[in-house]
This record gives sequence, structure tokens and C-alpha cells, in this order.
Amino acid sequence: MPSVEEDIREWLRKRALHTGLAYVATAVVAFFIGLVVCAVTYMVICGVLFLTLANLFVTDPNWVMIIGFIVLVLLFIGNARADRSYYDKLSFTSGSTSSPIWAIPRVGSNINPLAPDSFRSFVKIICSVLFIGPHLVTSSVQLVLKAVRLQRRDFDACASILLVLLEERKRLPYAELHHRLPGLNPVEALEELKQVDGVLFLESDPPGVVLSSEMRAKLKEFRE
Repeated sequence: MPSVEEDIREWLRKRALHTGLAYVATAVVAFFIGLVVCAVTYMVICGVLFLTLANLFVTDPNWVMIIGFIVLVLLFIGNARADRSYYDKLSFTSGSTSSPIWAIPRVGSNINPLAPDSFRSFVKIICSVLFIGPHLVTSSVQLVLKAVRLQRRDFDACASILLVLLEERKRLPYAELHHRLPGLNPVEALEELKQVDGVLFLESDPPGVVLSSEMRAKLKEFRE
């Protein structure tokens, strides 16, 4: 008859498998949508480049396609290095310093586009739109890698820690956990447990870990 620890380990494996499959399915959808968005972005870039370079008497479409591809690559690099919080902060200035900003569809607004903060905000909006395709593609790759890491988790160590936490009704300090499981590297195992919903990490003194009530109720089922 399987022990409680073996049941917990098998449950963790199945949970990781289902979560990993969900990640992969989401990644596939995001990847193909990202490719479509990147294709549209590339065509828009080439169109703008063609109109711009035509004024400079450069009409060779091959050059337009090459430069457009370089710009698309630069968008992937910019997306990888971008700080999302920076692009979320927008600030606008009205044409009159004393009047509040207003915008009415089909009528217009009193935003001064030449004001420094307004100009920066418009640039942020344009960059955010251009980053949509690269962001979807790179996010899909990250989801696949996350799914792979889930399957490589040390399920034996995680099951041992969960069993110890199940026996405790209060927080278990990190030092005590190391004492209870001397043959285990608790730092690496706890890092993996951060991906498990229902395991709470408490940083107040003494720092430790505890199970949520939902997780405790679920693990108790393996004892019945």
C-alpha cells in the first residue's frame, strides 16, 4: 500500500503535468498570435520605410525588406530589455496650464502633443504597440521553459517537506525544517515549493513556511 508521502509525490507529479500542459497550450496559442502580430508589424514597418526612403530616392524593395527585418529584430531586443512599469506610466500636458485634460471622441482633446511629457507618453504608447508581437512570442517561449522546469522538479523533496508541514499546525521556521530533514537541501526544495499554490512563505520573525487551510485539507485526504 502506498505511503502518504508517495501519494503526495504522485499528486504533485500529476498536478505539475496538468499545469505544464496548460502552459504549453497557452504558449502555442500565444506563439501563433504573436507571429501574426509580428507579420502585421513587419508590413507596417516596411510600408513606413518605403514611403520614407522613397523621398530619399531609395525605391529598391529588397533594401526596404532588409531594413524592416532589422527593425523587427531591434523590437525583440527592446522588448527583452524593456521595463513594463516604465511604459505604463503616462503623463500629458494640456494646451493651457490652468485647464484639466479632456478628450472627446470625434471632437478632439486639449492635450499638447509637443509638451515633453506628452511627447514621451506618445512614444511609450507607440513602443508598447510595437512590442505586442515580440512580447507574445517571447512569453510563449518562457511558458514552455516554465513547463519544462515543472517536470524537472524534485518531487521527492517537495513531498517530504509537505508531509512535515502537514504535521505542523503553525509556521515551521526554516531552521527547524532543516533540523527535521537533515538529508535534504531545504533551500532548493523551498524554492521549488514557491511554485505550488497553498504553500505560504512568512518573512516575519521567525521566518518560516506554513500550509494554507485549503492545501492542508487537500493533503489530509491522503491520510484517509
